[in-house]
Amino acid sequence: VLPFVTDSTGTISSSSSLSSAQTNPSGVHISTVSGDPSTEATFTWQDSVSPSSLRIGTTSRVYDRTIAGVQFSYSGPAGGVSNMYAATASGLTPSTTYYYQVGSDPNEYSFRTALARGSRQPFTFAALADHGRSGAGYSPNAPTLVATNIARDNPDLVLLPGDVHYCSDQTCVDQYFTDVAGLFAARS
Repeated sequence: VLPFVTDSTGTISSSSSLSSAQTNPSGVHISTVSGDPSTEATFTWQDSVSPSSLRIGTTSRVYDRTIAGVQFSYSGPAGGVSNMYAATASGLTPSTTYYYQVGSDPNEYSFRTALARGSRQPFTFAALADHGRSGAGYSPNAPTLVATNIARDNPDLVLLPGDVHYCSDQTCVDQYFTDVAGLFAARS
């Protein structure tokens, strides 16, 4: 499940990158919905600073919870290793907008939890697959354009069934996640 974020004009933000030399966290995204998406969300990010944590709350720039990120390593296609973090926020309220930050990143992201389990209220969704970055003949703007179009439709849920990129090197993978950072960082 992939959520998305837009700025006040409805434009996808893609300010994150996955450079290991970057000091601010990057590659920020809601990575899994393993439990009940109306009460739980898992966030993943890359950070060169340790330890790194998630701050979350229901008011912009006011975070009433801090959750320590669990550090793990990611080995990219070219053999590069990135320090990654994951944190799960549980006990969230259904159909509620939350604001969050990770690590020392000054950027704030937001998302809305899903409807309560068993709700009969209608919702919209989009599926995102086979749109990724690859080699020759590839349009470098494709992921950003696809993410922007999905955000304009403002679905309640974005599904990612697979095949997000066709990269053979870490630079290509990093650029893909930069292109779609706004789509992966939050949902509204």
